[in-house]
Amino acid sequence: MPLYSAEATTDELTGQPKPADAPVACDSAVPETVITPADVDKMVAEFAVDRSAGSGSRAACEIDCPPEDAAVPALDGEGADDNWPVLPTSAETQEKIRSGCWWDGGSAAKRFTEQLRANDPSLVSVVLVPPKRFNDEDAIEICDALEGNEFCRELVASGHSLSSASCERIAAALRSSKSLEVLSVGDSQLGALGSLIFDGLGGNLSLTSLDLEQKGLTAGALCALAEALASRHRLGAPALKSLSLSRNKCLGEALSQLVAAPPPAQLKLCDCALGASHGKLLGEWVARGVEDLDLRDNSGLGGDGLEQMTGVWKDKKSLLPLSSLSLRVLRLDGCAVGDDGLEAVAEACGGGLPLEELFVERCEITLSGCQLLVDSLR
Repeated sequence: MPLYSAEATTDELTGQPKPADAPVACDSAVPETVITPADVDKMVAEFAVDRSAGSGSRAACEIDCPPEDAAVPALDGEGADDNWPVLPTSAETQEKIRSGCWWDGGSAAKRFTEQLRANDPSLVSVVLVPPKRFNDEDAIEICDALEGNEFCRELVASGHSLSSASCERIAAALRSSKSLEVLSVGDSQLGALGSLIFDGLGGNLSLTSLDLEQKGLTAGALCALAEALASRHRLGAPALKSLSLSRNKCLGEALSQLVAAPPPAQLKLCDCALGASHGKLLGEWVARGVEDLDLRDNSGLGGDGLEQMTGVWKDKKSLLPLSSLSLRVLRLDGCAVGDDGLEAVAEACGGGLPLEELFVERCEITLSGCQLLVDSLR
């Protein structure tokens, strides 16, 4: 209930008008407080603007405001940390961002390094994505600490530019690490420097997941990756469970070398500028043991590319029945496969392909194409 209501001008019991100064009681929880209309008028008057001094006058209320031209105290020097938070655009904030030391007063990379050196069993994942820092110094310290660690399973530091020195240090850590299973480092400028990391990957036996999405990898770097995967296989390492090469536009140039390497169970090739001419190689990659293939947003693939991909499986049918293929999940969203492409998939499913999940959003498919798939699944 409001403290004062301008509508309470009549008595609820008698219906007679109330006197102008009749008190209106507050909520029953605080009956000792009563505010009359006269009290309200008095409060309004106390905080009214004194217009007699002109348009530039200040309010007459007793508020201790600093002058408009008052200087803002500097935050530099001793005790500056006590003045947090400061505006995000201040020089102090920018310096803290560059240093990697945030409002808690420390660097995440340095704290992770200390835990890794202590072989802390509770630290199984090191995540240093922006805005956290991961520079050359951090890369060296983290990798040094990883070499003697038995518990850390993940190093996720994508989104940071890497120098050749950092790449070489990561490669050395890969050769010696026996616990690391997940790796995601570098940014879209990694490019040819990826070859330095893959040189170490060839000697690693523990990695199971490699994320290389949008790393600007060159054809040469991708060929080096293929050789590294083959080298791991020769050393007895199991194939990767997950490999992401999405958004690397040079993938098609090294596709034949990658297909020859041990296939990962999950393969992500989204938005890699793949076209119909790559369909056959993709089919061969699947035939080698891929279980989950993600081809989203390769609009050049089209129905022709999908027909070539499934055609590989038909050619091998006499030696390798479709039911023996490992493919369970196929993502084709945005690949413009149309009714012809969906018909090729439908025929493969009808022939025994053990597909469990199919994604075909934004694929220019009509009701007729859907009916073909329905008929093949009956």
